[in-house]
Amino acid sequence: MSNVRIECFVKHARTDHGMSETSFISVTANMQNISIPPGETIQLNCPLDAIVTKAGYGNGQSAQTQLVAKFKTLGIERNIYSEMFKWNPISRKWTEGEIIN
Repeated sequence: MSNVRIECFVKHARTDHGMSETSFISVTANMQNISIPPGETIQLNCPLDAIVTKAGYGNGQSAQTQLVAKFKTLGIERNIYSEMFKWNPISRKWTEGEIIN
């Protein structure tokens, strides 16, 4: 895969200052336009804290995210979408699933 780009989409974010965001916000992963050889993997970080900290909205309490990988194989542009993941502030981990209100 070449020209790999990862977009992290956040929906239903809520902070300890009461800010709530329900539309999709896109954050770009920390590495872009890289190549991944066949059979190899990479680990990337999505700076999701940047959404609330740069705006001064406080610490994240809950959020839902979906990753979109954009890349080329055999010269063809492709997009792959992940499952939805939700943030658990107690365990401080992302788990598969959607936020249920």
